[in-house]
Amino acid sequence: MTYLYLSGGMVLNQLILIPKTQAVITRYGKQVPMAYLATGFQEADTDDSGSLLSCLRVIEATPFFAAVKEESYRLLSLSHGSRALDVGCGTGTDAYRLAALTGRDGMVVGIDPGAGMLENAISSGPSLLHQGPAPSFLRMDGRFLAFPDSSFDAVREDRALQHIREQQEVVREMFRVLRPGGRFVFFEPDWELFIIDGTDRALTRRLLHFWADSFRNGWVGRELFRLCCDGGAGEVSVLPRTMILHDLGVCDQIFGVRETLRLGVEIGVVDEEAGSRWLVALEEADRSGRFFASFTGYLVHGRR
Repeated sequence: MTYLYLSGGMVLNQLILIPKTQAVITRYGKQVPMAYLATGFQEADTDDSGSLLSCLRVIEATPFFAAVKEESYRLLSLSHGSRALDVGCGTGTDAYRLAALTGRDGMVVGIDPGAGMLENAISSGPSLLHQGPAPSFLRMDGRFLAFPDSSFDAVREDRALQHIREQQEVVREMFRVLRPGGRFVFFEPDWELFIIDGTDRALTRRLLHFWADSFRNGWVGRELFRLCCDGGAGEVSVLPRTMILHDLGVCDQIFGVRETLRLGVEIGVVDEEAGSRWLVALEEADRSGRFFASFTGYLVHGRR
């Protein structure tokens, strides 16, 4: 399968392809499976891409994240004829929504380093084309965007930078391909602001730090303003967005609480017996309507 079918007459400078990668990475001196949410998106392609796609679909169906996505589309102020780039396009759903806003005379390109992601984005086309014209998809490394300078009127990125080590390189590339005065919208979490009301404060702190540190950059939310200022933004605004959770099942489905505990015990971050007591207390709080957790991300937008 080819992943290149651009519309709109754009000429590419080069096309960067990414090889298939390992199915595990190392954290705290131990191997962590790539299917784990915090680590799974860090490599371009793994045999676990199906689980990662399932995770993205759960997130897309969550009202909080769906509302943030809709807000990001509005902040781009797209009109018919606009050219937009979606970096780290994942399932392709956002690219199809952007294409509906830019119309037949516009152009939307979604890029992702993962072949499995792009296969899904392309195969999703028939069910999403009612929203508007089809976007184009490219398999590409965000550090080396194969587009001329000032190619796009708008650039969007949603939770991809947390999985990338070279965030500043990617941000600079996004601003390079954005035209002067063009709009950008990026959304990233700060994982040290993911909180759970656990009965064992020390264990909760260790476990949530383990979760945050499992990402390539769990602090990218707090760094995003500076990354944009240093990367070429002319004006930058920051909008914090917080999700409140009172349902342990939903929290576990989105953020993998039980899997984080299991891996934390396996790697030696927390004691198994103490971890079991901690989880039992969370389950009791959930049954009695006293469970509390929250997630905070930052919607950073502006103009080049």
